[in-house]
Amino acid sequence: MEQVITIDENGVIEGLMHKRGTAVDLRLFGEAAIERVSLVEFDETKQKFFVRFLKGALAGRILSHPLYAMATGVAQSFKAKEYTMLFDDYEDAVAAEVTVLNGLQRLESPVNHKAVA
Repeated sequence: MEQVITIDENGVIEGLMHKRGTAVDLRLFGEAAIERVSLVEFDETKQKFFVRFLKGALAGRILSHPLYAMATGVAQSFKAKEYTMLFDDYEDAVAAEVTVLNGLQRLESPVNHKAVA
């Protein structure tokens, strides 16, 4: 899985936390402040997983096909009633969550360094 690390003009480093051994542990660069910005949830009615954003400009929104396309630059075809991205497997929802958060981080940061882990 890819890891995007951004460094702003003040030297502040940002990136997603990953499972041990799968990416650079950003705590190696100094004291960390860790916040959950999104959450994978389960829809009991539809019996599928989805991603909800908790912080920032997307707070309260659910991952949709248009948002995925905007964050990743990858257009997807979908039907109007399939606007929300739903996943059969938890791992697929997490992968989409990470992909979108990395894509949004790239879009928001003027200076970034990409490390593939």
